[in-house]
Amino acid sequence: MRTGSRGRTYSSRRVAGGGKRYYTETEYYITDGSAVRISVPDYYEQSMPGLSRRPSITVAKNRAKAAHMNPGYILFLCLALFICAAAAIAYVNLRSENTALMKQATKLEGTYNEMKQSNDEEFNRIKASINMEEIKRIAMEELGMRYPDEEQVVDISGKSEDYVRQYRKIPEAEK
Repeated sequence: MRTGSRGRTYSSRRVAGGGKRYYTETEYYITDGSAVRISVPDYYEQSMPGLSRRPSITVAKNRAKAAHMNPGYILFLCLALFICAAAAIAYVNLRSENTALMKQATKLEGTYNEMKQSNDEEFNRIKASINMEEIKRIAMEELGMRYPDEEQVVDISGKSEDYVRQYRKIPEAEK
């Protein structure tokens, strides 16, 4: 037995073939006449019960913490996990609903644009088919209509709209 530069205790034995077997408290390796270490598989460790590995300090601390978990803490962790899972599921559902609504809105916009285009085309077709001169001729000759005289025109003050609805009789204009 000897002590290395890091304060570890090393043991060594000669093995067949001229190499040496080295093992420390945590490592086990073989050298065969060179400085390269060859790690020994786990089955060597199992066959030699004195060479069992100790867990690292981090693993030992985690095991100690896990041993101190009381039922209340485990219940709290389960509740937190359930809340997170429910929030994730709700988020995924909202995203899928949002996607479906966006697809529906796109479809409705397409339908609206088609209907508007069809309506504009029909309006232009009707407008082009109307002959205003023919309407004027029929109104004046066949129906006896004529343009109003100055006395028949009544100015009505009010809001500036495209048309006026008449709810009562128009008052006589003062002459």
